[in-house]
Amino acid sequence: MQSVYHVVHKVPTLNLNFLGREKYEIAKTLIQEGLIRIDTNYYCNFVHYVNNNQDIKLTFTEHELCNDKLLNKTQNKIQMAFFKKNLELGEQDVQKILFKQREKLKLINFPPKQLIENLAYLIVQSAHNIIFKWIIKDRVELFISYGRNIGDVMDVMSWKYFGSNSGMQSIDMNKIAIYVSCGGDPFVKNNSKNKLIGDGMAAVARLNIIAAQEIGHFADIKRNVRGQRIGRHSTQYFSAKKADLRVAQYRNLDILRCKNLLQDIDHNFSYMLKYEKNLIYAKKFKNIFLLKKIYYKICLLFGNIKLRRKYLHKENMIFMEKFLSEDFIISSLRVMLKDMLSNLMPKADVYKRSDKLEEEAIACAEALARVPQQVIKWGHLTTKYLISNLYNFYYNEVILDLISKYENLVYEKKKEYSFLEKVKFQLIRFKRTFKFKKLPIIDANNLDKSNFY
Repeated sequence: MQSVYHVVHKVPTLNLNFLGREKYEIAKTLIQEGLIRIDTNYYCNFVHYVNNNQDIKLTFTEHELCNDKLLNKTQNKIQMAFFKKNLELGEQDVQKILFKQREKLKLINFPPKQLIENLAYLIVQSAHNIIFKWIIKDRVELFISYGRNIGDVMDVMSWKYFGSNSGMQSIDMNKIAIYVSCGGDPFVKNNSKNKLIGDGMAAVARLNIIAAQEIGHFADIKRNVRGQRIGRHSTQYFSAKKADLRVAQYRNLDILRCKNLLQDIDHNFSYMLKYEKNLIYAKKFKNIFLLKKIYYKICLLFGNIKLRRKYLHKENMIFMEKFLSEDFIISSLRVMLKDMLSNLMPKADVYKRSDKLEEEAIACAEALARVPQQVIKWGHLTTKYLISNLYNFYYNEVILDLISKYENLVYEKKKEYSFLEKVKFQLIRFKRTFKFKKLPIIDANNLDKSNFY
């Protein structure tokens, strides 16, 4: 079983008419606070500071180094990094570090403002708004790489240990960071040779899917009433030594449900899978095997009717309607179910431990963090039915806890906008509607659906 990274239930948009005001403002705040770090192999908007003697590794964006409103936060960030190493740094030493980092900025190619905004608009669609509010409050650094892994955005020492990862959520003494790889350029045409990987829609899907998972790990952090990190929802300890009993039980129940449905489909509709494979082969020859193509399609039509009778009348299985409209129904269902199981039961070596309790705790943390990822891929209806226990725990406990703790901490009230602010926002929406309506990302719905599975 292998996870899928090229499928999105809803194509992310750059059109503000569909993005919404709250996500637009969150994206703008992420940029203004200098939290988004980008490396496209050509453009880069941040520099590294590494002190090997004290094991201090920091990064700074142009906003953090040059914006007067952020300079105090940047200075505090440097001083705090040294303070945690039991070292005091004077004002002159801080200014020297800032000067050297500004000199480094002169050596890099800054991405256009529009590119940074577009990436921000994409990434805010990968998770619940409340999580991004916590990201802004905690000043979490978001790294976006156009590569297949996150090595491009790391310093040399971090790259040595984690550079081959496709994504990562990191908490250390100095900072919290989220790393995401796109595997290509999201804003160019689709890869003509293979639409499942590389540039275009494949990069957009990969960006959102990996971001959803890594941001899901950040959301899993449990906080007290002061907003301080005290553990994880998925485990009994912050270090993931033992799984939370409820999460472990929910995971096992969801695994059982997915396995039962997969076995039921394989047992009752294996003949349809055979016809689908034969039809795929026959379609490679345009004017040959015409009678066979007709025969396969008729058999699949009757199979479709049987599937509808068997599943659609059942409660909460309305999500099947989406898959029944596909050209290759059983293939699509099997890919989806295997993807669900691979995320409920991660098999990579990095998750294996000699202590089985610790291994289960890691699996539970991964499974819970990947709930929003599955929503990005397959939609709320499918995810809510197949992994209903973890889905309900994530949205009814984790998200609601983040909302209540955030509101208690900042006493947030619903913002009222002035007339001028409303007019300004409508003008921006109107302008961007015409500017981005022809981007490849918006036209992604026109792709051949069979290439998505």
